[in-house]
Amino acid sequence: ELVAAILYARTISTYQALILVSERGMLQQVKMLLRCMLESLFPLVAISENEGYSIELISAEEIERLKALNKLIRYKERIGEKDKDLEDTLALAATVKQSIEKNGIKKISVADAAEKAKLIDWYDTAYSLLSNTIHSSMRSLEEHLHIDADNNIEALKNEPETEGLDQLYITAIESMLYAVKAIGRLFKIEVEGFIENTSKNIRQYYHKTTV
Repeated sequence: ELVAAILYARTISTYQALILVSERGMLQQVKMLLRCMLESLFPLVAISENEGYSIELISAEEIERLKALNKLIRYKERIGEKDKDLEDTLALAATVKQSIEKNGIKKISVADAAEKAKLIDWYDTAYSLLSNTIHSSMRSLEEHLHIDADNNIEALKNEPETEGLDQLYITAIESMLYAVKAIGRLFKIEVEGFIENTSKNIRQYYHKTTV
């Protein structure tokens, strides 16, 4: 319950940040925040499907801890800083690695969490598309250009944008509904009526804007 509550707090605070940023017309940053929102949503929903999954998440953090230690070791060795701190870090990294191997701890990827959450379709679509923006792929960077009808670059685009926000809002709201449903299931809170009414409103709005 504690892990789920923390993940829910991260999800809803990122949702709030997304709304605030969207008011400034920062379309690319909205996409980045939406992608970050999904990263906390997937494990949250996965826990609601299988409460024991929280233990797997906690255990897997040792792998991230080892990665951080190894990066620190590489940095110190690269700059030639061979001191007591490096010795302690090497010893700690060895202990953590031994623990990982002894307990058979496995890395949990975002795709793994999405699979456990039964949201792998979201991973293959929304999450993957949004990842293009957060990783600054060449295709996503084209969105910062004004291109004319003949495909010629006219200027860089830095002004506020609103086109395309509607679909991002809908995706964000649907994500929050999954989060609310997960928390409702874990804490035995009645949320079905709220989810049904909100989903109905989304469908009606989408129908009006696409007809």
